[in-house]
Amino acid sequence: MIGKRLKALRDEAGMSQAELAALINVSPGMISKYENDESNPIDENKVKLAKELNTTTDYLLGASDEMHPVAYQIPRYFLENDTDTLNEIMGYFMYKSDGKTKEMLTLWERLPEKKKERYLWLIKDELNIED
Repeated sequence: MIGKRLKALRDEAGMSQAELAALINVSPGMISKYENDESNPIDENKVKLAKELNTTTDYLLGASDEMHPVAYQIPRYFLENDTDTLNEIMGYFMYKSDGKTKEMLTLWERLPEKKKERYLWLIKDELNIED
């Protein structure tokens, strides 16, 4: 089941097998094997595939039929342009002193910008920050 869903998601994203392979650090041939159900991705790659294709591992594995949960349906302009909200959120966390917050900040700083954009909406939603 993962093959059919993976191909549909990749096609929807307008990605080639080579592009998706580069994002998750496998060969294009491996993506082809996944899509043709000749090989199953290791768990780490299932998570990477879900993240890169804006879906969940539950959808990829057939445990859910919801291709794109509501949380993933965030307008692209918000993710690309809302640096003010990013600064507001990070400022909020700077005033917290617990160990988990410090750990979160350390991990956040290590994320590439593309990933920060993806997670921004989740943090904003969790804190109930409105535009």
